[in-house]
Amino acid sequence: MLLDEFHHAEGNIVRISALQASRFAKEIADDFNPIHNPDAQRFCVPGDLLFSLVLAKYGISPKMSFIFKGMVGDNDPLDFSPTDAPAFDISNGADKVYLRVEREGEVLKNPALAEILSRNYVAFSGHNYPYTIQPLLTSQNVMLNPERPLVIYERMLFELATLDL
Repeated sequence: MLLDEFHHAEGNIVRISALQASRFAKEIADDFNPIHNPDAQRFCVPGDLLFSLVLAKYGISPKMSFIFKGMVGDNDPLDFSPTDAPAFDISNGADKVYLRVEREGEVLKNPALAEILSRNYVAFSGHNYPYTIQPLLTSQNVMLNPERPLVIYERMLFELATLDL
């Protein structure tokens, strides 16, 4: 499966090493944001990897929203306890919430569809900054500090007309 080499699971607890996260960002998402480099001072696991893990472990609903609440660091524990709730958190199992997931409609647990959706979304997401946001900033005479670029997305959502392949 696509995600097997990019995380380690023990029961409901998932851990993602900095190297696994960085490889996912570069090899799967084509995302070269320096914050995903394993040796980055402010390293964080890409949201695209969390998104993909949620689809793989919880399934897909026609309408889903992903609200990023915190930055996941190297090998931080992530509690992926089973739930059928329409809204749930991915946390460290204690006091730190990293991701809020909200969904509406039926839940389809289809690994093939989850992988297709993940691959297509992360391909778009990885190119979003260099090909969409950066030109928009340039057109407005705004730029990020090239020595310390930091772009963090607060949320992403999708609404699908059908869950059919």
